[in-house]
Order: sequence, then C-alpha cells, then structure tokens
Amino acid sequence: MDSKSIGFYEEPPGSFEKSSQHRRDVAMKVYKVGGSCLASTDDLNIVLELAKDKPIFVFSALKGVTDKLIEQGKKAEAGEYSLEELRKLHYDTIESKLGNGRQQTKAKIDSLFSELQVTLDKIKLERKMTLELLDSVQAFGERLVVPIMEGFLNDKGIPAKALSDREGGFITTAEFGDANVPDEQLPAIKEKVMAVVEEGKIPVVAGFVGRTRAGKITTLGRGGSDLTATLIAAALGCEVVLFKDVDGLMSADPKLVPTAKIVRKMNSYDALEVAHYGSKVVFEKAIFPLLARDAPLNIRSFRGKSAGTIIDSSVSDELVVSTVKEASVLEFTGTMAHYGALMTKFAEIKYYPLAMLEISYGESSIIVDTPKTERLLQLLAEFKFTVKSGYSMVALIGASMKGKSGIAVRIFRLLADKGINVDGIFASPSGRNISVLIEKQNLEVAANVIHAEFIGK
Repeated sequence: MDSKSIGFYEEPPGSFEKSSQHRRDVAMKVYKVGGSCLASTDDLNIVLELAKDKPIFVFSALKGVTDKLIEQGKKAEAGEYSLEELRKLHYDTIESKLGNGRQQTKAKIDSLFSELQVTLDKIKLERKMTLELLDSVQAFGERLVVPIMEGFLNDKGIPAKALSDREGGFITTAEFGDANVPDEQLPAIKEKVMAVVEEGKIPVVAGFVGRTRAGKITTLGRGGSDLTATLIAAALGCEVVLFKDVDGLMSADPKLVPTAKIVRKMNSYDALEVAHYGSKVVFEKAIFPLLARDAPLNIRSFRGKSAGTIIDSSVSDELVVSTVKEASVLEFTGTMAHYGALMTKFAEIKYYPLAMLEISYGESSIIVDTPKTERLLQLLAEFKFTVKSGYSMVALIGASMKGKSGIAVRIFRLLADKGINVDGIFASPSGRNISVLIEKQNLEVAANVIHAEFIGK
C-alpha cells in the first residue's frame, strides 16, 4: 500500500493558551475509581484515604457487573433471565461494608433493581434488546454502585451525596451506546457538582451514564467513566486523576513488550494518538474535553505508589509504541469511493479510521479495528467495498519525531531484517505518528524490535 494517510489529531495554534475562564483551581480534584479497584476492604480503605482530599469522586460499576447485566439482557431477549447473582453481589457488599446506613442504602438498591426488572421484562416481552434498551440495562452497574459508595462514606463520617446522569448535568445526545455530552452542558455540570460541594459534601458521581433531554438513559461508550471524570474536570478547570489497576501509561503493551516502561509525562495530542491506536489505559473521548482547558490528566495506580503518568499541554520527548491487534482493510472502488466522499461520510457517522489512503480517484482503502467492521458494513452500505482481515498495526507515536527524517525507513528496514512484510506504512501530517500494517502473526516481533530501536531494551 501507498504511504499517503490522514492525520485526525492536528494541534491548532494556540490551542493550549490559558484563559481566565478555565484557570485551574489546584485545590480541587476529580478522582475516578474503576470497578476493579473496589474488590476488597483494603480497597475501600484506600477510598477513605483519598476522601481526605475532598475530591469529586467518579465511580465505575463493581467489577464484572456490566458484563453480567448485558448477559441478563441477552437472556431476557431469549425469554428468561435472573437477577439473583447481581442482587447477592450488591447486597453482600452492603452487608459487609456498611453499618448504620445499610437499610437506607438497601432501599435505594431495591428501587433500582425493581426498575431493572421492568426493563428486562420489556425485553423479554418484545424478544428484542434495542440499543436504547441495552443502554438502559448496562447503565445499572454505575447507577447501583454510587448509592453504595455514598452510604459507605456517610457511614464513616464523611458527608457524601450521589449524583447520576441528569442529577449531575449529564444531558447527552441520543446516540445510544456511544452518546456525547455537548460542550454547552459544562456549565450545568459545574452547577450541579458545585451545589453538592457547597453543601459540604463529597459528590459521588456515576460514571459512564447520561440521559437525553427526553429522559432516556444513555451510556458514553468505551472509556465512558473516564469521560465523565474529564468532563467534570473541564467544567471546573481542575486536575483529574484516573485511578487504574496499572502503574500508568506504558511505552508499549507490557503483555507484548516485556521491556515496556512507565511514561511519566505525555503531551495531550500524543496521548490522543496512543488512544486511537489501541491503548486500553487512556481513551480518546476522555481526552477531548481537556484539550482547550488548563486541566491536566493524571493516570495513577490505585494500589501502588507510582506517580503514574501526567498528560497535559507541555512538550514531551517520550515515544510510545501503540498496537492494534485486530485490524482490517476495507478496499473501496467506484465513482463514489474517492477520498473526499469517504471523508465526508466518516464525519457524518462520527467514525475515524486508523488510517486512510487514496490509491487513485475512485479507489481508496481504510484501515479499521476489526471489531468495528460489522457496524461499518451497515453504515457504509451505499459504498462498494471488500474486507480483508488478519492484520495488525504498530504505531510509533511522539511529537519528538517532528522534523526528523528517515524514521519510516528505519522502521521498514528493522522489520525487513526480521523477515516481516510491511503491507502499508502511514505517516500523519503532524509528524507525531508513523504506523505500519502487518500480518497479525508478526505483531509481537514487530512491536518489540521497534520498541528496542526507538525507546530502549
């Protein structure tokens, strides 16, 4: 394939100029805590330590709950479901972690489970789980966890108040499964959250969940709880810390590259590229709200002592090898398949491919995440194209590559020396990303040799 490609994350001039409107209040912080970080009494003790900072908390569902909810939705679609396991998990958590506030919290959980049962009964009756109903079902993970965490903190003498969807100002678009919160909602989010703070309470916000103006539950898509946290930080102009079960953003996937190291500091636009090319630690949508505001993002280990990774507007020399394990090539032909028409269509459906190139007028190819191919087949039905799978992508990312010649040639030679054929090589106009398309079986070797050459062994 040709080397012509497209860059989606171009840094506009002056994009990080500070304004008085978004000047950061260093005393206020947003802490997002994932469900896998709430697995034990020790974990809850860490939450109590974090609460001493008087942050705004954002919580994800308890570990495994979202998958269990989706599973019960599918079972309801087939005519049968059970909520016993989910009830037991949440009630056991209340019994073991709460004291005086148990009954009040149980009443809130009972009400939510009754609502969930109505939704599942509807799916069972109609034998169909639409995207709207799926959102309603999977949103219960976060909706159930915040009353529990509210009760837990209050039980320990820390005044707290739960906020979910529109209670926190999270009015979204109606794109079920991948909804967005418009920028004009930020003042409402600030108002709702600050009202709780001014009461002398810690806001306990449900991540991932929103609601349309018509009152329908939505979810924010992959990394949705992180997005909830960064929206609040953008609204308040403060720092956000995403607590994960890893030490920070790594220079490569440590499962593929054992020599990967923690990246201590990264520019926001570099981080966007890393997210776009397969990172499971940082998500594209979660970075966007912070781009034009003085609100740094910190990724830290929940249980460890690592300082983690800071993502902000500053220049960084760090390089990262990011990988997409499953990639497919969509080859378009016909008079409609020229570069401009495809770009217009992708903007319309709000999808940004991994790479795109025009071979000739009326003949173009795009590279996509294989899991997204089925959806794209429907959205791009008006075009004529074929799908080729079995590929992976490896991307070398970092603004420090800007203005340096010969990097693509070095990568090509490194892979050739290992007997790896390069099916496509792509360079973003920004100069911060060079990526290669290879056969999936060569991913591990390719990632390791590129990392060793440019980052170190």
